[in-house]
Amino acid sequence: MKSNIIINSSNLWLRGFPWKKKEDHKYSRGKVIIFGSQLNMVGSTILSAEAALRVGTGSVKIICSKKNLPIYSLKFPSVLKEEINSLNSLKKLINKEKNSIFLIGPGAGVNLITKKRTELILKNSKYAIIDADALTCFKKKPAGLYSLLDKNKIITPHIKEFHSIFPKISKKINNYEKIVKASSVCKCNIVLKGSNTLISSPNGNIVL
Repeated sequence: MKSNIIINSSNLWLRGFPWKKKEDHKYSRGKVIIFGSQLNMVGSTILSAEAALRVGTGSVKIICSKKNLPIYSLKFPSVLKEEINSLNSLKKLINKEKNSIFLIGPGAGVNLITKKRTELILKNSKYAIIDADALTCFKKKPAGLYSLLDKNKIITPHIKEFHSIFPKISKKINNYEKIVKASSVCKCNIVLKGSNTLISSPNGNIVL
């Protein structure tokens, strides 16, 4: 796969930016559903929700356990909340919210239930962002993650998480070479976070 590197600037995306229109409402601006973090990591969910709202998302929903609902209700009166306590209830929600964007990983915990939730989201939702712990859950069998990714999915590792899911990619090469190799392994969008964040897309373009 041939890769082209592009320097990020407003010329790259400004023309296609979805500016708000007078007739817009929350349902015309997209919906993000964030899987809430563990109790001691709720800040990561709060920051994710704030970021989604700041970039203009029409509707944000936090899904979480019953015990965490009051925390998000106090912080975000305007954000939707829903209790999700089982894989079955998560699957029902995904089927109902087919065109929403799901985010899972920040503060989720590296454990089997996070892995199962991530697999369920990747298998059943059209759009998904997989971050942090939801990536690290696949470090023992990363091929299981690759098989669930496609052009509508985004993974957002920092360098340590990157090497946990791409263990065959050398740590000695530069980040550009790393993301090129990763793009040939899984056909999704990759955001390699760092002081010089790199973004790759399945078509081979890489933005610095």
